[in-house]
Amino acid sequence: MQKKLLFEDMTMVANKWTAGISNRELKPRQMSLHDVVDAYNQASREEAATPHTPYPMDDIAKDLGDADLLIDQIQTKLRIAQENPIVQEKDHAILYMDNLINNLEKIKKFILNVGNDLDKHVQ
Repeated sequence: MQKKLLFEDMTMVANKWTAGISNRELKPRQMSLHDVVDAYNQASREEAATPHTPYPMDDIAKDLGDADLLIDQIQTKLRIAQENPIVQEKDHAILYMDNLINNLEKIKKFILNVGNDLDKHVQ
């Protein structure tokens, strides 16, 4: 009569952190070429980097945002200057500042378009 072995009989409960140092080291095991290729493919999938731009371009989004904020500040200063009584006396000065504000608005739209193009490139 042959005794059947249960799976539980082949396992032993152990705590790898309380055992001696010899039990913690990794033992070599035999691997086939297929195992090596599978391990490489698994590692490359896990370690794939997110899409990034090349080195000099990695701060462009931040720089575009800074430029947009600077243009906003310039526009605000021009609007405040328009309220100055000295400027209000001269109609051509008010028109000149309105023209500057409109030109700065065009630059802001251009910066936004560059940012959108950059987003399309990274994705």
